[in-house]
Amino acid sequence: MVMGINNACAFDLFDSVTKAFDQDDDAGESTSQVDSAVTTINQSENSAGDDLTTLLTDQLGITQPQAEGGAGSIFSFVKQQVDPAQFAELAKGVPNMNSLLKAAPAADNDLSSMAGAFSGLGEHGESAGQLLQLGSAFKSLDLSPEMVQQFVPVISNYLKSGGNEAAANLLTGLF
Repeated sequence: MVMGINNACAFDLFDSVTKAFDQDDDAGESTSQVDSAVTTINQSENSAGDDLTTLLTDQLGITQPQAEGGAGSIFSFVKQQVDPAQFAELAKGVPNMNSLLKAAPAADNDLSSMAGAFSGLGEHGESAGQLLQLGSAFKSLDLSPEMVQQFVPVISNYLKSGGNEAAANLLTGLF
């Protein structure tokens, strides 16, 4: 599931780089260099993308679908709370961000209505409604809403270990 997305990105990269090297006089040698580079990128993206879910499953004793859905739900919450540029910076530290976001459970329609009612209370009301939805997402994954507080430090440490301290601080600042 994750590998398909990363491979698609890598193939797009491969096509772009190959076209650039095709203009070179020694295309055969350049193409083999490109093949090697794409293989390295695929391997590093796939292992890096799996690292976060592996950390979550190992440290929290949960299943891979729970790790993916929980992380995706947290990232969905963060995406609603911050500027697009801030979220883009955070997303750089998570190679499989799109697949994690897709793994987040769909919002409960009843809770979405209730969360909308909170938005009438201003900025803090809107955040409260979105936190309610986050807790509901965790419940739908058979995780207690309190598990959010266990996910956040693991994700934050993952971001820090990848050199994305600002994104880690942004995440922890929201929780």
